[in-house]
Amino acid sequence: MPSPSRGHPSQDMVDREGPDTHRRMVEALPSAILFIGLVAACASQSPAPPLPPPMGASPAATSPLPSIPAPTHTVAPPPPTPSPTSRTSTGVLVAPGELDPGSYISLIREPDSLVFSRVLAAYDAQGDLAGDIAIGPFSAAALSPDLTMLAVVEPLLGDADIADVRVIDARTDEDVSRATALGYIGRTLSWSPDGRTLLFDMEGDIRAYDVATGDMKTIIDCDLIVEDADCRNVAWSPDGEAISFLVSISGSGLPEAPEGIYLMNASCIDDILECQGTIRGPLSEGVMSSWSPDGTILASLLRYREIELLGAPAFDKVQTLMIPNANEDPAFHIAWSPDGTAIAFAQDCRVEVLSLDTGTASTLARGDAFCETRYFPMAWIVVPE
Repeated sequence: MPSPSRGHPSQDMVDREGPDTHRRMVEALPSAILFIGLVAACASQSPAPPLPPPMGASPAATSPLPSIPAPTHTVAPPPPTPSPTSRTSTGVLVAPGELDPGSYISLIREPDSLVFSRVLAAYDAQGDLAGDIAIGPFSAAALSPDLTMLAVVEPLLGDADIADVRVIDARTDEDVSRATALGYIGRTLSWSPDGRTLLFDMEGDIRAYDVATGDMKTIIDCDLIVEDADCRNVAWSPDGEAISFLVSISGSGLPEAPEGIYLMNASCIDDILECQGTIRGPLSEGVMSSWSPDGTILASLLRYREIELLGAPAFDKVQTLMIPNANEDPAFHIAWSPDGTAIAFAQDCRVEVLSLDTGTASTLARGDAFCETRYFPMAWIVVPE
């Protein structure tokens, strides 16, 4: 029988993601309500509505699957043509269209102001702030590959174990889709390359959410890999062929448990039992992963101090990169640059970029606002001409 605490941030999980992660996420939310009111007042509109409630082992091919309560779902009508006056006070302001063409790294940080909320910001290659993509009371956020939609996780005020998944049109700020009153959701959201499906971990398993229909299903049942394990840190490969994820045995008391980065064939996403049969791993003892732009190499963050590069199709280790000063300052989260020449990571109160050619790191951004970056994944985005 699964442990009652499965899917929730146990002490081992908190240690992996950073101390007081669970508490920080909850405590940051009440002040976000103040921000929403200020935005509404400045826009001379009605206040925003209240926030809703917020392998190893052989797969058991015939094991019965747990039923998933159908989430409450709404799909908004097609958004109107964007205009400078079309923005509404929804609690999240989205503005990727205001970025100049080029490559940026997007990350969640705390704002440099008295208005306490979270900011999804974009920084250029010189480390300059290019713009705030989104502002709001979210615990996770990710832009779709074509930058037309933003997905956010909005925990219920005072209860981080209940959250909504909300998809917003990045051009108009209008809701596209929302699934409400879900369970505890992690901080990694991963879009399919075609922008139709969103992956995230909920209660220890990997779920797929169809943005157009609102259908949600389990595609990876972690108990079928290792009993009482949690699957997290999911990442869809850019070519759409594979899905990588972390299997965490936090608190299991099983020292020989196959913990690390696993891989699944994405082509069988409509059949969970078939998908379970394609899972292989652990490929690495890493805690999170990032795909190269062409999907041929998977980077794995190992012991918060090294980056292993695993090459397709066997995903054997082809190179190990040492992170500078990692013994004193462990690294958190990794993101492969769009041109494939560097990998960004969070370290202390700054964001570093590691060159694959030279093995040296340069600071992209630093300051108090980045001290929370270790708790949130980062991603590179490309704004086309």
